[in-house]
Amino acid sequence: NSILLGIFYLTALILAFINLQDFGVHIEEKFHRLNGLFWLNYISVLTLSDEKANKNKIKIAFSKLIQLDNGDNINFYLDRLDFAIRVNEPELAISTIKDIIKHPDVIDKKKYEKVLNHILKQRK
Repeated sequence: NSILLGIFYLTALILAFINLQDFGVHIEEKFHRLNGLFWLNYISVLTLSDEKANKNKIKIAFSKLIQLDNGDNINFYLDRLDFAIRVNEPELAISTIKDIIKHPDVIDKKKYEKVLNHILKQRK
């Protein structure tokens, strides 16, 4: 019985190695590696302690994520705006709203322009 079991597992292992290349497993792909590292860092920063205590690390993480995505995903900007408001970072909020206004996927730019003008008036 143990010989048959050993042959079965050896056969399964050999089949796994034969088919490994067919699935296109490439752990060296830069985008996926950096994306995984970003999210690991982001989650660890958020779960280990307070957002306000780690706001510089989180701002860097958002910058890296947006750079990694080439700025294509509007949701990253919206998340960064939400973060800027939660930690009371007006400069980050202003720059993020400007980026959102410039983004091609935003349909209702006037809404963001109105918010930006309101924030700028409040700062004077």
